[in-house]
Amino acid sequence: RGRFGVASRDIKLGELLCVEKPPVFYLHEETSGVNCSNCFRESIAPLPSPTCTQTVFCSRVCQTEAMATYHVVESKFMDVLFQHGLKKKEWFLALRAVTLKPLSFFLENVDKYESHNPDHGLEKTSMDLYKTEDFSSLYNLVGHHDMWEWPDHAYKAFFALFFIRCLQKSGYFGPAQSRDCQL
Repeated sequence: RGRFGVASRDIKLGELLCVEKPPVFYLHEETSGVNCSNCFRESIAPLPSPTCTQTVFCSRVCQTEAMATYHVVESKFMDVLFQHGLKKKEWFLALRAVTLKPLSFFLENVDKYESHNPDHGLEKTSMDLYKTEDFSSLYNLVGHHDMWEWPDHAYKAFFALFFIRCLQKSGYFGPAQSRDCQL
């Protein structure tokens, strides 16, 4: 199950088949401070983040792009996650999927993301065609939730709640945030 490609001919060893910009990205903390947090290139003359001490950028362009999206939110709590040694790095990707978009994006598209469609991208219509840059393609990836056991659901629910609290603490929800919630 899931999405995959099928070769219609023999593929030579080392042959380039596809180049795709990832819809979500996250720099592993081992290279944080050395590589650009936005494009992952090695930073020869790194520009420090104006909001935290663990992140650098290779150029003003990358710094500006990051500050306009994910970095302003994430820099307020990522040091806590690093210090506590969160082992599941895919959780950072899930968090970045949210912080790459402003809250207004999700509020304006709430109907679009109300239910999961595991067949998204399989149809040949232009509306359903898989496009990396389309958040619907990311949202509707096959997650094999039907194969999870109860402890898996509980573990993932715990981290979802924890990340919601981190987003609250960072002010991601702005004026829409509940005033009586405390982190």
